[in-house]
Amino acid sequence: MNRFSIKDIEILTGIKPHTIRIWEQRYGILQPQRTATNIRYYSDNDLKLMLNVSLLNKMGYKISKITCLSADEIENKVRSMAESACDADINLGVLLNCLVSLDEEAFEDLLNKNLNCIGLEMTMNNIIFPFLQRIGMLWLGGSIAPAFEHFFTNLVRQKLIAAIDKQERKIGPDSKNFLLFLPPNEPHELGLLYAHYLIRSRGHRSIYMGLNLPVQHILCANEMYKPDYVLTALTTCVKIKAVEEFVQHISKAFSQSKILISGTQALNRCFQVPHNARLVTDFDDFIFLLENKIS
Repeated sequence: MNRFSIKDIEILTGIKPHTIRIWEQRYGILQPQRTATNIRYYSDNDLKLMLNVSLLNKMGYKISKITCLSADEIENKVRSMAESACDADINLGVLLNCLVSLDEEAFEDLLNKNLNCIGLEMTMNNIIFPFLQRIGMLWLGGSIAPAFEHFFTNLVRQKLIAAIDKQERKIGPDSKNFLLFLPPNEPHELGLLYAHYLIRSRGHRSIYMGLNLPVQHILCANEMYKPDYVLTALTTCVKIKAVEEFVQHISKAFSQSKILISGTQALNRCFQVPHNARLVTDFDDFIFLLENKIS
């Protein structure tokens, strides 16, 4: 069972700790447990309940009315809202509930609904990545097991690959060649898969070489494919010297290409960026580059 602090509950639901305590005292909505040192903590079921309560409250339901309902009645109301709305806050809350329950079927249904309703790009930008940020904060704080993040990312990965497979190739006369890969010990590939989709959707060619690849293993693509752009990401914890050495290495290995580097480990460090390299701050920056800077 995961253990959540009152700060975790605030991060995930948006409800301030002061309000949570008032609701506990006035309505008995939660009964937190306590550690041996008398620090309160909340269970998976507590989190699920508070996610649903916060969503109903945001939709105009008074807390006094919500607390008259059972946990199942509250959850059914939220599910009903999620089925009929493409609201990002509602979907985030329901996704978090599915995550805590490891409810793959409900997860799939919600993702498919949003993909059909607002499309892949809006689903990724407004729901998937904000959701990843939230659970990433919990994972870093030790409140949630890494297995829960893997459960979610694997489902999203399947959707991205399916979307890429369905893409129609619309290669324009000014299209460029992109080569994408992840270096060793870099397991977070959702961002690069999404970039792969974005590149193709904008009429360029893109080859995704995969993850856990040393630079020397993809040098053969330099002569055969002649990439105009090489895109990679650094998000795992590495030393600043290792980041700078890697960027310098890939810059020299693909000296005739423009190197695009993303990921928190590159963006949050201060180092010398080679003349043929560029940091990509986020997906808005990348889309702007694809649509305006590449010709």
